Amino acid sequence: MGIEEINTDTVWYHVIWNTLGSWLPGDPRGFRNRDHRIHSSGDYKNPPPAGEHEGLLRYNQKRARAEVTIPYALRPVIGDAARDAMTRRAIEFVVISVSSEHVHVLGNLPRIYSTSQALVGKVKTIASLAVREQLPGSIWSRGCMLKPITSPGHWASTQNYIANMQERGAYVWDRARGAYYMT
Repeated sequence: MGIEEINTDTVWYHVIWNTLGSWLPGDPRGFRNRDHRIHSSGDYKNPPPAGEHEGLLRYNQKRARAEVTIPYALRPVIGDAARDAMTRRAIEFVVISVSSEHVHVLGNLPRIYSTSQALVGKVKTIASLAVREQLPGSIWSRGCMLKPITSPGHWASTQNYIANMQERGAYVWDRARGAYYMT
């Protein structure tokens, strides 16, 4: 299994979705709003200058609902629900991680971007329903990020990043190793 076995109707993606309120427009880690109408000059790897969009961040913090943080005990519930939802929809994937504010998946999804986004939306819904008693209401921000995998090396580095480079306490399900926590 890997990028070499790709179906021409599908693409391997690094899929990322965040919890509600965890990455607002104006964030000092860098940001892009929908359709890239406003974006910072940097990103989380190379942050923009301090205070670049400070006013925009303050504005969004006043308007946003409270930030959602996934408790340690609910991370496996969300990860397993996402895994089962993808399996039921015949989405091939190799690794999932759930941390306090986001989920990462290395998955093989339809080439049509909007179809992939809709499938991920269904997975997000099922994952949130699995914890609705403990985390009522919306827990995910809108949409998701789908980063196409461009080469076998990119596939391998993404798989390693999701499986081994997450924050302490992240729940990881890896096809090769099963479930475990990052410590």
